[in-house]
Amino acid sequence: MERRQLITASSLNSIANCGREYYYRYVLGLRPIEDNINLRIGTAWHNAMEARWQGKPYEESLEICVDKAADLDEHTLASLSGLLAGYYQHYGAVTEPETLMIEQEFKYKIDGSLTFASAGKIDCLIRTGEKTFSLLEHKTTAEDISDSSFYWDRLRYNVQLFQYILGVRSLGYTVDKIIYDVTRKPTIQPRQSVPKLDEHGLKIVQDEAGNRVFNANGAPRQTGDTKQGYTVLTAPETPEEYATRLFEDTKERPEFYFQRKEIAVLEQDIEVFQDERLEKCKQILHLQNRAKKVGDAAWTRNVTYFGCRICAYNAFCLQGVAVDAGNPPPGFEIGQKHSELSDN
Repeated sequence: MERRQLITASSLNSIANCGREYYYRYVLGLRPIEDNINLRIGTAWHNAMEARWQGKPYEESLEICVDKAADLDEHTLASLSGLLAGYYQHYGAVTEPETLMIEQEFKYKIDGSLTFASAGKIDCLIRTGEKTFSLLEHKTTAEDISDSSFYWDRLRYNVQLFQYILGVRSLGYTVDKIIYDVTRKPTIQPRQSVPKLDEHGLKIVQDEAGNRVFNANGAPRQTGDTKQGYTVLTAPETPEEYATRLFEDTKERPEFYFQRKEIAVLEQDIEVFQDERLEKCKQILHLQNRAKKVGDAAWTRNVTYFGCRICAYNAFCLQGVAVDAGNPPPGFEIGQKHSELSDN
């Protein structure tokens, strides 16, 4: 394939959100040195899911997940550990993998464009029939994922999945449905005060002098008493204790944490997406040509409360500070424009 500009699901969403955001990310290649923690959590989870679909047991999948997320804090790693244990408890291990492709990249020319090629990386392709396949997409979210939630309404028309479906077709496979495998991030947090236990798993009760209190029969006392000055010795919950409590919570209410839904692929949606993608490609070309005359002013801002709050570039963008690609702002670097791909 001759050299073409790449269009990914992320860049499509970026140009739809804000022209200036697209300019920073996909024209200059400006990106935060420290990736957003939510992106790192999502990447770690995808690594664990990839290992599971390859038939690896929980322990190996967790090791891979933690190894890829070593820079995350202990609380986040404990969350991943508890969630993954709950996931294996709920869905079980994959004993006979039926996957054809995992984390498979694709690139192909976009019909109607002499400039752009579509590119991306799919999560997982599994066989659902003799000649049919399903696209499995893993997602983590802090949103409500119950049956009646708005979360599922938004996923029916999803730019990323349409991009991936066409990518899979370019590799020669027919996809008849999408399986969304969604995991909700925990709402329970580590406790700041839990009873400390001795080597026998018993609470430690102390008097005002710091001595351990025993009952008349010699057994360690298990309750405090403010009148007598007896207190239960406590400490912050350890990451291991938190992971165990989270695992137990996933077993008690798995539907809160784990949901899978199948959505049929509608050709009319694919056709609409292809038209919309082509229009966005034309928009990018127009802005690139315009920038030759007026500079970066061609890449106009779309200032909104919610959009700008979560934008990585808001600190200097909203202040009108010019960005020099040769001297990026503190905390930023010029890197790969499409970091999800191995070859840009």
